Amino acid sequence: MSVDKLAMSQIDRSPTFPGSRQAELHELLDELTSRKLIVISGPPNIGKSALVGSYIESRALPSIWYRVSKDDAYPTKFFYGLGLSLAEGDTSRNITIPCVAKMGSQGVEEFATEYFKALFQQMEAPFLIVLDNYHEVAEDSPLHHAIRIACAGLPKAGRIVIVTRTKCPLLLDQLRAFNMAGMIEEEDFQGV
Repeated sequence: MSVDKLAMSQIDRSPTFPGSRQAELHELLDELTSRKLIVISGPPNIGKSALVGSYIESRALPSIWYRVSKDDAYPTKFFYGLGLSLAEGDTSRNITIPCVAKMGSQGVEEFATEYFKALFQQMEAPFLIVLDNYHEVAEDSPLHHAIRIACAGLPKAGRIVIVTRTKCPLLLDQLRAFNMAGMIEEEDFQGV
C-alpha cells in the first residue's frame, strides 16, 4: 500500500453512534470540553469512535480525524499524516504547516511547538482533533510528549480527543492531575 493510500485510510471518520445513551454521552462530552484533552477508553466495539463521530456531526464541529497506527510512534510519520488530514478536511485553503523534514534539525519539542501553533491557527474554533486507535502507540514513544505540547498550545476553544482501548500513558495521564484532561471510560457506556 502506498504512503498516500495508507494515510487516507487513517483519516476516515467512524460511523454514527448507535447506542441508546447517545444524548447522555454527548452531554458528558459537552461537560468535558472545559478540558484540553478528552480521553475515551474501553474495549473494542463499545462505540468509542462512533460516539465521537456522532458528537462531531451533531455539534457541527470542525475537526481533524486521524487514525493512529504503530508507525506513528515515530513523530515524523504522525506529523505527515496529520498534515494530510488537514489538507483532506479543507481543500479550498492554502495550508501552511512546517515540513516534517525540519524535525531533524529542530528536534521533536521545537518542531511540535511550531507545527501545532501553525495548525491551530488554521482551525476554525471550536474544533476537535481526534486521535483514534491511540493504543497503537508504544508507551515509550516521543509522540506522547508531542501531544502534551499540543495540549499546552491549544487555543481556548480547541480540544484533542484520544480514543483508545487502553489506559493513557503516564505522560498524558499526568494532565488529569492539573484538571487539563477528562475521561469517558467503559462504565460510561454501560446500558448502551
